[in-house]
Order: sequence, then structure tokens, then C-alpha cells
Amino acid sequence: MFVDKAQAQENLVPNSSFEEMLSCPGGIADFSVSDWYAPTWGTCDYFNSCNGLDANVPNNYFGHQTAQQGNAYVGFGAIFDSSSNLSSREYVQVELTEELSASKFYHFSCFINKSDSSSICVSEIGIAFSSYPIGGLYLDPIPFAPQITSPVSTYMCDSNGWIQIEGIYLPSGGEKYLTIGYFKNNQDADTLNSHYSSQGAFAYYYIDNVVLRELDDLNSPNVFSPNGDGINDFWCFPINNLPIQILNRWGEVVVDCENGIWDGKTREGKECSDGVYFYVVRDKNFDFNGFIQLIR
Repeated sequence: MFVDKAQAQENLVPNSSFEEMLSCPGGIADFSVSDWYAPTWGTCDYFNSCNGLDANVPNNYFGHQTAQQGNAYVGFGAIFDSSSNLSSREYVQVELTEELSASKFYHFSCFINKSDSSSICVSEIGIAFSSYPIGGLYLDPIPFAPQITSPVSTYMCDSNGWIQIEGIYLPSGGEKYLTIGYFKNNQDADTLNSHYSSQGAFAYYYIDNVVLRELDDLNSPNVFSPNGDGINDFWCFPINNLPIQILNRWGEVVVDCENGIWDGKTREGKECSDGVYFYVVRDKNFDFNGFIQLIR
């Protein structure tokens, strides 16, 4: 979970949980949700509890799933097996409420769920930020490298609960469009067959609760005194649950902090001596570093 001050910022994704619609969807491929659209020939789907038939929530053409938030969500085909070449893709795209600034960090989060009828799972579902709409009049993968993805080699196979995809993004500046889908080409696609489906071979995912918020800053307190007096005994990175390594001045790893909190001890539990240490945050979607002054 990320820091509260990030949550206090405005969500830059309009209609983030897909509750607002142009009209109640009449069925599959009726993408009548407000603000969002399909940037390619792929026919994405809009599901809302107002439908009552194959575009309903929670029961619809692709399976059963309650909304992660509200009464609606959208769906896209990450991969459709067309003549056994896994060629077709679908994407959803939206224009953000404001351009992103090169001088600021942003936290992205969304929830996905694999539909019951999907016979294929994929890894590295992508989130792309661009200064212009990407896509075109085709069904092939969009030739764009997403800046945030779900974990590499972790297949998104959960058909019961919602899985959160999140990451930190430092823009180049001017990005105004957000696109979600599977950007891997056929040669690089990382897939797993989960079960047989009478509807064919495909990977289909629901999406809900899409959030992009500016982070106030990523400056951590760089001095702490782990002396057991109950005051400033721990150093904390302002974003929780990121893998962080603490290094000494010779570049040797002192300890790995999985929860972003350091108590001033080594891997073996020994107290570190006074001095300057360095922290490195390296995640699939994030890279950051800085220094820490330890005073006992």
C-alpha cells in the first residue's frame, strides 16, 4: 500500500471505475462507457448491472465477477488465438484530465481479473503513457513499450479475486493518454494454458478502479537514530512494500528491506555502526536511490 499523501491527490483518470456511461450497454462489444474508447479495431466490452443479459455485472458472457468498485467494469481480450497465431489484441484508452509533468512522480493502480471462460493466462499486462493517442486500424499488438507492467513471468490467472497492478512513473513530460492492454508481440508473448474453453483459446480480462495520482515527493528523512529510545528509531521509505537494499559506503549490501523499513541492523541482526549508508529501490516499474545518515 502506498502512502496516504499520494491518496490525497486528485485522480487524473476520468470515470475511473466506469460507472458513467453513454447508455446502458446493449450487449457484448457495445462499448458505451463515458470517456474511454478502443484505440484499435479490437471490440472491447462494457459491463454494467443495468444490462441484465450478456453484458451484465456480475453475470455476463465471459463469466461471473462482481465489480471491484461500484456496479460496472470493462473488459479486453489480451490475446485471441486467430488461426493458432495468437495475433489479435484489444486495448482500452482514455485521455487524462491533465498532462503529466516531468518534475513529478505519479502512482498508478488498477485492478484486473481473468474471466472464467479464459483458457489462457498472460504475464506483463501493460500500462502505457503517451503524449498522443496510440493505436490504429489494426488488431495486432500496438508497437509501444508500456512503462508499467504486471510482474514478469507471473501469470495473471485469478478468476476469483481482483489483482492489483501498480507502479511509480516518472514522466518525460506532456503525457496525456493512458492505454491498458497486452503489448507483447507473438514471439515474446508469455502465456499459460489454464483450461479448455468451449469459447476458444483466448485471454480475457476485466478492469476496474483505475487510479493515477501525483505523489507529493519521494524525499525520505535521511537521518535516524536507532538507539531504542522510541524516537526516530526506524528509517522509512515513504512508499511501503517496495524491495529496498541498504548498502554501506563500499557498496556492500547490508540488508534487504522488503517492507521499506530499516531498523539499523544487518541481515544477521547486528547493529550497524554510525555512518552514511545508501538505499536503492529497484522494482520492475521503479528505480530510485538516496543516502541515510545513521546516528546512535
